[in-house]
Parts: sequence; C-alpha cells; structure tokens
Amino acid sequence: NLGQAQDLDVELFSHELRLVSNDDGAFRWLAGAYYLDTNRSLRTRVIVDLDNSAAQFENPALTLLDRIEDNDNQAWALFGQAEIDITERLTLQVGGRYDEDERVQVDPTTPNSTRTTTFTSFQPKLTGTYEFTPDVSAYATYSEGFRSGGFNAPGVILPGFEDETLTNYELGLKSRFLDGRASLNLAAFMSDSEDFQFFFVDVTTGSQIISNLGEVSINGFDADFSVEATDKLTLYGGIGVTDSEIEDIGNPALETFLNNAGVSTADVIGSKSPKTTDLTLNIGGEFIFPISDAFEGLLRADIEHQGDRYWQIDN
Repeated sequence: NLGQAQDLDVELFSHELRLVSNDDGAFRWLAGAYYLDTNRSLRTRVIVDLDNSAAQFENPALTLLDRIEDNDNQAWALFGQAEIDITERLTLQVGGRYDEDERVQVDPTTPNSTRTTTFTSFQPKLTGTYEFTPDVSAYATYSEGFRSGGFNAPGVILPGFEDETLTNYELGLKSRFLDGRASLNLAAFMSDSEDFQFFFVDVTTGSQIISNLGEVSINGFDADFSVEATDKLTLYGGIGVTDSEIEDIGNPALETFLNNAGVSTADVIGSKSPKTTDLTLNIGGEFIFPISDAFEGLLRADIEHQGDRYWQIDN
C-alpha cells in the first residue's frame, strides 16, 4: 500500500493590456500584450501507507520518496488581429500571437541544480466568414496553437517535456430561425498535434510525469441547438464526436521507458489519445414560471452522456 501527498504553494501575477478599435466601420482591429510571472514550490512525498492517516507522512521510517522543487515561470506575449468586410456578406479576419516562456527549476536540496529553458512560438490564425442571410452564416478557419513545455520533478526518469504545437482546420455553420427563437450551430474540425503532452503516474517511483507523443491526430464534429418552444419553455441540446489516433511516438526517452515497463510501442501506435472522449450527448430544458409580481421561478433539467475515455496511451 502506497500513499502520496503534495504540498503546493503558488504565487502568480498576470496582466493583459488590449487596444481595440471602434467596431462600426468596415475595418476593425485589436492589439495587445500579456505578461505572466509564476513562482511555484512543490513537495511530493510517497510513503508506505499503514492506516490511511495523514500523520504517516511525518514518519521518516515510512518515507520512500521526498522531493522538493522550486519553479519560476516568466512568460510574455504580443498579439493582434485585423478584420475587414470585403463585401456586405464576406468578412476576412487575420490574427497572430507570439509567445515566449522561460522556465527555471531549482532543487533546494541539491547544490548547482538549476535548470533553465525557454520556449517560443508564433501562432497565426485566418478566418473567412460568409453571411448568406442575416440569420445564417458559414465560416472556415485555419489556426495554430501552442502549449509551453517544462520540467518534471528533479530526479524522475523523464526529466522534462517539450512544447506542444497544434495545427487546426475548422468549418462551421451558425443559424437562427423561427424569428430568432431557435438556433442551430454545426462545426467540423481536423487537428494535428506535434509533441502532444500527456500525464501519467510512474507507480514504481511514485512520480507524476508529463511527456510527449510525436504526432497525434484529432478530428471531430460538434452540433448544438436551442429552441424557445413557448414564452416559458426553452429546450436545448448538443452532440460531439471526436476521433483521435496516436500516429507516432517520436520520443526515444519515452520509448525506452515504455519498453522497460513492459509496454509495447506497437500497442501505442493507433491507440486513442488519453483523456479524449469519443462521444458526448446532452439535452435539457428550462421552464420559467411566475411566483409573484416581483419574483419568477426557474426549473431546469439536464442529462449528459459521455462515451469511452482512455487514461493510458496504450488504452
């Protein structure tokens, strides 16, 4: 029986400044800057668990692992977006964001243990929107995303993880009808992730680890609707379908770890990405009724279904 405890202390400061143009013209824009400073101290302990009590963590005789880490994260970004009405129905939007993220980690128990790395990324976005009628429009988007890398705890078998980048294509339709009392929105997307980040626990050492998969594809479809059936009753619902596939491990350190753990890389290739739900369904309704001249009541009911979700990369 094993027990794990973590003591976490975080101090965070962030600020964002935006300049936005008036939106009543054919050309609109925004520009901004973002800054983040995070100081994070974490202590992780693993013990032989005898009686499920927290007091055991103060008993050195039961301690199997005791790691301490101090992390400093300074990040900043510049971003901008311009939007122009090419015709009365066609709008083009162009945007971009540049991120720079510096990570520093120190093990207070070990001299000269400082590790430093910096991640940078430029992420463009292009969207075209066509308005068939005032109530029906379609859009197409190309965009790129970025998630910074970092360090795992000092001394774990996989010391760090790379930044993740995503390339996404999306088509969508937005509509309102029945004099604005009903809506239907549709979207389909294709995404390719490089150095996909995922989380797992190495039970042999009690280590919580983030690592990367070389290539993961995530494709899907979403639809949602709402309708005001009466002045008092509104119904709504949605469906989401996601198909993911691990196409390449592309991480020699992870492959070595998997082989040593008895996990075949052949079982990983072709598997679904962890924590990705393949199907979600929801439907619900709201009913408003008068209580008095000054108060109204609201009754709401929802039901949601979530399909299979795998926790490990070999499913």
